[in-house]
Amino acid sequence: MQHGLDAPSKSMFSLYDSLLDLCKFRVSNMELDKMKGKVIVESTAIVDAGIASGAFEATDCIMVDESWIRISRPGLSSQTLEPLIFWAPDDETDNTPMESKIFGGLEMRNIINSVLLRENIKRGMMSHGTMVKSYIGKTSTSGVTHSIPYPVGKASENSRPKRLQAIKDQQSLRIEITRASPVLQLRMHSMMLGYMPHYAYGQLNVAEESGLINRFGAPDTASFATYGYSTGFHIDNDDTITEGWVSGRSNRIKPDESNFAWANFKLLVELEPNAHWIWDARAHYHGTSMNRLCAIHPSSWKTWAKDHPEDGQWTRVNVITRSTALAAKDGR
Repeated sequence: MQHGLDAPSKSMFSLYDSLLDLCKFRVSNMELDKMKGKVIVESTAIVDAGIASGAFEATDCIMVDESWIRISRPGLSSQTLEPLIFWAPDDETDNTPMESKIFGGLEMRNIINSVLLRENIKRGMMSHGTMVKSYIGKTSTSGVTHSIPYPVGKASENSRPKRLQAIKDQQSLRIEITRASPVLQLRMHSMMLGYMPHYAYGQLNVAEESGLINRFGAPDTASFATYGYSTGFHIDNDDTITEGWVSGRSNRIKPDESNFAWANFKLLVELEPNAHWIWDARAHYHGTSMNRLCAIHPSSWKTWAKDHPEDGQWTRVNVITRSTALAAKDGR
């Protein structure tokens, strides 16, 4: 089942004027168990490429087919900027949306589009692409909260002028991001406050209890940057709702890859540049669909991020993790 962002929405009550009851039922526990940890794929071409490269086995995959609800991104000529909020009715007769029934939201082309941060690291479990702690907000290591320092590039005596300039530019960008961190956090939180206030207040409460408040009064969330990232369905041990932002997605990336999905509701949303989405990573199994880059080159993320940045999707994720919240409380 496919829905476009230009489809009419239902005005359910004043706070949320774009609530869509797209998911009439949660999937059964038996079906959900079969989906956990599975690589999400949207085309047979990606499946074939991944098997051929050894990125995954056929038994590792789950195909997004017609039994799924798919939210298609706007066409190039579309002027739609309407946000969507997803909720799950209790049954077929339930026409009363409530905050407790909301499980996520999506907004296209409308949020932060100024800073791209590109980094590399492999995250645990079956995942492909890269995710790394970036320079915005607090995170924790071994139970201690800290901010990620921007690395100081090193140049040899024989470094070429082009290399020296690249190091200088990279450091300049990272310093700028670090200094702008509280403002970026405030913008992200303000967007959520006007869009899904119950999630925003929940995040703010956790931040206040943990002492994770920046100088502008916004949650001092940890930020993770990704490149070419995809992962099987999983849940995360986080203390708050999670916000995602597509900071870069070139036209080389097709609509059937690098999209976000909720397993509990068999819902997939197509992402595009500057898309912004929200989900409860603690409560619902979620993941990002496999992309062609990682299916074909599963072990070459750093090389491709450096030499072919437009071949992978760039995203940023903001959240207060459980470990960071506990470390912040213990460090008071």
